[in-house]
Amino acid sequence: MLEQVAKKDKVWRELAYKLCGNKQDADDLIQDVYIKLYELSQKYDKKELKDSYVRSCIYHLFYDKQRQKKQFVDIKNVIISEDIQS
Repeated sequence: MLEQVAKKDKVWRELAYKLCGNKQDADDLIQDVYIKLYELSQKYDKKELKDSYVRSCIYHLFYDKQRQKKQFVDIKNVIISEDIQS
């Protein structure tokens, strides 16, 4: 399951960078996403993980971090590349 996600690592990091605005925060966000997905893989025997679920994890963890910092960003202006829209 995680191998499937790792194949699109560049796409996930691009999305995280667009949300966070800098590489360090984007890398931290992706690391948190991978940890969450790893924990999920230990609980459930899922063979396949949809891209929409990974994208949802990225958005939710990003907003959680923003809430902790009390900073909010409007994601309406974030353009999603065609690679992750499908």
